[in-house]
Amino acid sequence: MSTAAQIAANQANARLSTGPATVAGKAASARNALRHGFRSQTVLLASDDPAEYQDLLDELHAEFPPNDLTGERCLREMADAEWRLRRSRTHQ
Repeated sequence: MSTAAQIAANQANARLSTGPATVAGKAASARNALRHGFRSQTVLLASDDPAEYQDLLDELHAEFPPNDLTGERCLREMADAEWRLRRSRTHQ
């Protein structure tokens, strides 16, 4: 059986072990298991260069100018797929 002192100590420890409380801490904690990002829901990872991604998007805009919202969405999908393929090739 646990004594009252042990129960109190366990409860005090539990209050300190509840995980991150701040938004920044939660964001950092969410990336703990990230290894390569192949199945990441976001296209850009913290280690990626947003300017490089924007350059890719600009290249695709110049090559395939979209005429409407559907074209814009397709263009974004092409950029996302290309970005993920580049990451995959680099990781291999």
